[in-house]
Amino acid sequence: MKLLSAACSDRGIKKKINQDSLLVRSAMTKEGEILLAAVCDGMGGLEKGEVASGEVIRALARWFEETLPLLLSGEQEKKGVGERRKRAIAKSLESLIQEENQMISVYGKEKNLLLGTTVSAVLLIAGCYLIVHVGDSRVYGLTEDVQQLTKDQTYVQREIDAGRLTKEQARQHPRRNVLLQCVGVQEKITPEWKSGVYYPGMGFLVCSDGFCNQLLDGELEERFCRNYLRAEWEMEENLKEVMEQNKRRMETDNLSAIWISVQ
Repeated sequence: MKLLSAACSDRGIKKKINQDSLLVRSAMTKEGEILLAAVCDGMGGLEKGEVASGEVIRALARWFEETLPLLLSGEQEKKGVGERRKRAIAKSLESLIQEENQMISVYGKEKNLLLGTTVSAVLLIAGCYLIVHVGDSRVYGLTEDVQQLTKDQTYVQREIDAGRLTKEQARQHPRRNVLLQCVGVQEKITPEWKSGVYYPGMGFLVCSDGFCNQLLDGELEERFCRNYLRAEWEMEENLKEVMEQNKRRMETDNLSAIWISVQ
């Protein structure tokens, strides 16, 4: 399988600083091509959100380049990465996110700053995907339609789950941007995990909330499921077009997205 990817980030129409950070890393291994994609959205209401998001992205890059090869060394398992190896990778990523949470929290206390970031990352390896998620950035699975693979860790999502708000009410709720957890703010966080399989014709979209806030029902499908592009530059242009559309709709947040196509 071939993995195509495109990434784009824009500070938007209002903010002076882009507090989002992105990562796309790929490598050829005995498992075939592997890829790690991540979006971190530094908290706009907090100080130095770009410091927090950049730190987590750099840590993920180091993990991909230094730690993951060690986890993949040894005998190749008969079927993909295997459950044992998958658990080892998940445990390693869990440790990394927890360490970054502590490090950013300590840094903030030392500098008398309140800073934090979301993180949504997907690792593609040997036909298996593994997602780690904290906050309200998102990972979507793209097939014939769009499936949100992560759940927003927000006040309004909790109220939706409890039946106290509808999705329509949540879009206009004054507390719609309140996060229940993010990296660097709480002493303890509980990342969300998800795994599954991927195959040719499937895709993934990893994005900050600013990228999808202004999209209407059906627009994700139109742009990313019914628009089968075969070149990375075409995929990047499509991302830029969506961002420009969102800015025309007066989206005020930073906008960031990574699109992965499995071919």
